[in-house]
Amino acid sequence: MPHEPPLPFRSNILLIEDDTELALAIAALLAGEGYAVALASDGIAGLDKALQRDSALIILNAMLPKRSGLQVCCDLREAGVDTAVLMLTAKPLVLDRVPCLKGGADDCLSIQFDPAEFLARRGAAATHRERESHPRENLSV
Repeated sequence: MPHEPPLPFRSNILLIEDDTELALAIAALLAGEGYAVALASDGIAGLDKALQRDSALIILNAMLPKRSGLQVCCDLREAGVDTAVLMLTAKPLVLDRVPCLKGGADDCLSIQFDPAEFLARRGAAATHRERESHPRENLSV
């Protein structure tokens, strides 16, 4: 499997996931790609870590105990945190993913993901957010 391009500028990823088995599998997948992964298992702990650390990407389950992933994402955006967010959801319908995107997530992916698609979306979400944060200078033709 070809490697996806590395995340720009930083290699720290915050994973907020309450399913221990899934969190360990995702962390191992990311560590295998060379990323340092910090874990949080509920929305309150995840929000606290997200506000305290500099991450290139936050991977966030939409349904978390103590504070939903959607609430965490909205809180981050309201606090001015522009870190890329890839939200994971167990709900299969597009209607279930739209609120995540409207709430500030850069992408939303089913928890039943293929590892290759997960890595591609991880890179795309972070790259998109970096482009928004560093727009090109005025270009005139």
